[in-house]
Amino acid sequence: MKIEEITFEELLHLKKYEPVTLIDVRTREEYEKEHLEGAENICKEDIKSIPGEFDEIIVYLKKCQAEGKKIVLYCQSGSRSMRCAMLLKEYGINCMSLMDGIDGINNMN
Repeated sequence: MKIEEITFEELLHLKKYEPVTLIDVRTREEYEKEHLEGAENICKEDIKSIPGEFDEIIVYLKKCQAEGKKIVLYCQSGSRSMRCAMLLKEYGINCMSLMDGIDGINNMN
């Protein structure tokens, strides 16, 4: 199952020309410490553990997708967002994973 990976520069370009739903899949603590502007936090570790919440997440993301929004997931290094993207793809959600995550963005400076 192939998941599209994009760079931070590609994300910036995408956000400039298309509607994007940006999802931070790190823990609440990591998100609160730092996150990309406009990102929502849906913790990958909790995504399936809270009964009913997973269904709400799927419905929300399918709605975003139906509205033509590109869904981009990110984490610290790219591995959690990739695993989450693969899980969501099983439920019909097409999303992209930000390569190298926050670490890659921080290393650009």
